[in-house]
Amino acid sequence: MNPNNPGGPPGGYPPGGYPPPGYPQQPPAQGYGQPPGAPQPQAGPGGYPYPGQQPGMQPGMQPGMPGMPPQMGGQPGVHPGMGSPYGGAPMATRLGGAQASLQRAGGMLRTMQILFTIFGALMAVGGIVMTIAVDGGAGGGIGLAITGVVFVVVAWVMLPKFMGQLGGATAMVNALAAKENLAMTGIPTTAQVLGMQQTGTMVNNNPQVMATLNVNGPQGPYQVQTTAIVPLMNIAQFQPGAVVNVRVNPQNPMDVAVVF
Repeated sequence: MNPNNPGGPPGGYPPGGYPPPGYPQQPPAQGYGQPPGAPQPQAGPGGYPYPGQQPGMQPGMQPGMPGMPPQMGGQPGVHPGMGSPYGGAPMATRLGGAQASLQRAGGMLRTMQILFTIFGALMAVGGIVMTIAVDGGAGGGIGLAITGVVFVVVAWVMLPKFMGQLGGATAMVNALAAKENLAMTGIPTTAQVLGMQQTGTMVNNNPQVMATLNVNGPQGPYQVQTTAIVPLMNIAQFQPGAVVNVRVNPQNPMDVAVVF
């Protein structure tokens, strides 16, 4: 008997009588991947099953507790833009470093635009004043004013082009990171590949495709379109008619990530 856990088994895990009386029971899990019309599991003592609980977990246990079976694909219920359901920051992805670098580069370009504008305006005004107020200063004043105008043009014509290119790269990396995070944390199920076509984008020499999938949802199959980076070794298996593993955003069933 564990002195800190009256009524519990030797060792005290899982706690006897957990959860305590009056503790809200979790609803039954929604059966992604089950055939339409299949009976849903009923909640038993301790609220089992509940979304995220896995086979082999005893009533009242939660992911991360000692003795639970290995969790594949990260924490349940976490999707892009959300932190852990038990608190904390969103799960990091392999693209986190690229996202941070692009964010710093964008900040540097915005700072350069502001500084170029200020310096250019000061130089242009100074050149005009020199041309008018200083005897014999027309040549130097005009040159200074022209230099200031060049700075302003660079700030508002050239830099925005680089900022636009950087914004496109940032959006692509953010989308890839969101898919990667969803592939680790979404609700697992399966889908049939109905069709696909390449987008023309390559990531680490792997092609990106736009795929049409027939996803096995809890209310029955439904179709979605999603992008996926297909590793070269998996191209032969990712063809129309193939059944693949996917993960679904619990807040948006149309947001689906293919798991290779």
